[in-house]
Amino acid sequence: MSSTSTLRRSGLYGDASNLEEALNPHSLAYIMYTSGSTGKPKGVMVENHSVVNTLLDLERRFPMQAQDVYLLKTAYTFDVSATELFGWFMGEGALSILEPGAEKDPARIVSTVASHKVTHINFVPTLFRLFLETMELRSDLSALETLKWMFVGGEAVTPDIIEKFNRLGIRASLENVYGPTECTIWVSHYPLSHYEGLGNVPIGYPLNESRWYVVGHHDELQPLGIPGELCLSGVGLARGYLNLEQMTREKFIPNPFFQEGQDAEHFRYMYRTGDLVRSLPSGTIEYLGRIDFQVKIQGARLETGEIENTLSSYPGVIQTVVVMKSFEGRSGLLYAYYLSEQELPSVELREHLSRLLPAYMIPSVFVHKSEFPLNSSGKIDRKALMADITHAHASSTFYTAPSSELEKVIAEVWAEVLGVERVGRDDHFFELGGNSFSVIQAHNKLKHYTDVEFPVPRFFECPTLRQFAALGPKDEGVRIPTEREQLFQRKDGIMREDIAIVGMAVNVPGAEDIREFWSNLVERRESIHFYSDDELRELGVEEALLRSPRYVKAKGRANGIDEFDAGFFDYTPGEAKMMSPQFRLLYQGIWEALEDAGCRPNEAGKVGVFLGGSDDFEWYRQVLFNDANYSSKYEAFTLSTNHFLATRMAYKLNLKGPAYTALTGCSTSLVTPHLACQSLIVGECDVAVAGGITVELPNEGVTYLRMA
Repeated sequence: MSSTSTLRRSGLYGDASNLEEALNPHSLAYIMYTSGSTGKPKGVMVENHSVVNTLLDLERRFPMQAQDVYLLKTAYTFDVSATELFGWFMGEGALSILEPGAEKDPARIVSTVASHKVTHINFVPTLFRLFLETMELRSDLSALETLKWMFVGGEAVTPDIIEKFNRLGIRASLENVYGPTECTIWVSHYPLSHYEGLGNVPIGYPLNESRWYVVGHHDELQPLGIPGELCLSGVGLARGYLNLEQMTREKFIPNPFFQEGQDAEHFRYMYRTGDLVRSLPSGTIEYLGRIDFQVKIQGARLETGEIENTLSSYPGVIQTVVVMKSFEGRSGLLYAYYLSEQELPSVELREHLSRLLPAYMIPSVFVHKSEFPLNSSGKIDRKALMADITHAHASSTFYTAPSSELEKVIAEVWAEVLGVERVGRDDHFFELGGNSFSVIQAHNKLKHYTDVEFPVPRFFECPTLRQFAALGPKDEGVRIPTEREQLFQRKDGIMREDIAIVGMAVNVPGAEDIREFWSNLVERRESIHFYSDDELRELGVEEALLRSPRYVKAKGRANGIDEFDAGFFDYTPGEAKMMSPQFRLLYQGIWEALEDAGCRPNEAGKVGVFLGGSDDFEWYRQVLFNDANYSSKYEAFTLSTNHFLATRMAYKLNLKGPAYTALTGCSTSLVTPHLACQSLIVGECDVAVAGGITVELPNEGVTYLRMA
């Protein structure tokens, strides 16, 4: 008697029949596991109606006619394979199945296309580039004559791919397709024949019954051109993640733009893609990178995609990937991996980036690659690059050992701080991976190991070990006075001259010009506004605060903070909206003062600017610390903070004298005229503009801008 017979009789052998599953549009079509950017596999539950909607729309846009053939070449673990597995029978065509292992062999793909007369084919951009490079070596492209549609998706398409494709003269239509697994294969497409070669390649327009929103940190819609997270809504949304309820709630959220009674039920939820994008005037969307690829370096949060796009614009660079690597005991370093035919000088790549990006966004290490590691989906394997230890950050120069004892000490310190095995005489501190943090570390360590003073600026002025050590023991002739009389003694030869105030402009509570202000002074007119409780309630002041005996119900109110002629001052409407009201009034005030003086900036010689202002904390809260990416935040900061008052005014108004921003805490508007007088006396400028500003928000609740 076998154990098998016993199991059968006891009913424990099992039931081999199919499970009963009610089939309807909302039953599951498949569960696709995807790791995405987190690296943790999660099962995306996609329903039948979502797949059917996508496939029918693709059939409408890219029809499969009777003689057409779709090539199945994508691994079934990658959701793009669904367009190949199912897309062909929505029309009248057929399916050609590429033999296993041939999906990464361009030659075998070409032969299959030719022998089976393939018309529809998918590529990941990285593999498509290899395919095009293979075709560039052929004199005969007749094998591709049957192709009608070529789809590239799964990664950002770079301009060089389009250039290669256009040079070859392939007659098929090249389409950029985009869509996360959570939104059923594809959700948009963009005909690459429309690309004009400027900026990043758009991801196009949404497919049928799909909507997308570019939202900020608080799910508000971003203005045109302002980056935000792409959120998707429509029939294509998946049911969620299998057995991951918390993650489903985080990523599939109620659609704040859903209109009850007007929108179809499938728009009730939207999916957070984690993709950083911005809307373009053409109505398309520009992909900027993954929010997940944000890194924090030197205290600043940045998008590696911004560095990748900038580095890719360097001649000869085909594609780039930037990752941050962390090392024990040291701050993280940015590594830039680039694809090119030959290795390029790191110093040239660094100079190229430094002209377009701030210093903290310049990678410490540049690594040349002839090919990038790919994962099973054919995408660039960023994890493999982050784990790459074959390219330690080392100098490309020929190694010359340190000669003097001082050079040896410096070399040991540099090697310890930068995490390299050795440092030669001609090695460059920053090409070895140095940054502003490691400069301070090396500076501090050298103080312990040697009595020679190595000031911080020398790291930048003499970046090679040979240069750095050469000036070590020498006295550089810098002498700081120690006696108070020496430090503050007045130089002879400065003659005082009479200075006249020839123009003025004010905007203070109760007066918008100097005449009205003088009238208020003469008539002893009260210009401070005293608020009633009802007025304060309308402004949102809490009842507890109204009842407080310490709460002063009075404040000065500035007029005209919502009016600004952006074009006159050479700003775009978008820049003006980000600008603090203080800046708007200050621009107007400076121009009015110059007008009152009858002074034309272009004809007045050197015009100095001495200004000050308060921190506009409410404007910072509203504009600066919203959901924009770093670049937009910094732009908003420079358009709002008092740190840039004088320099921005001088630049925009073409004032060619000294520009000085003062901030004393309580007497800035007294100090700036004093500084202006000094500048006039010593001949630094012929005309000086001086003043200060403070606007407290909210100002009757008005913080918006009414454009002139």
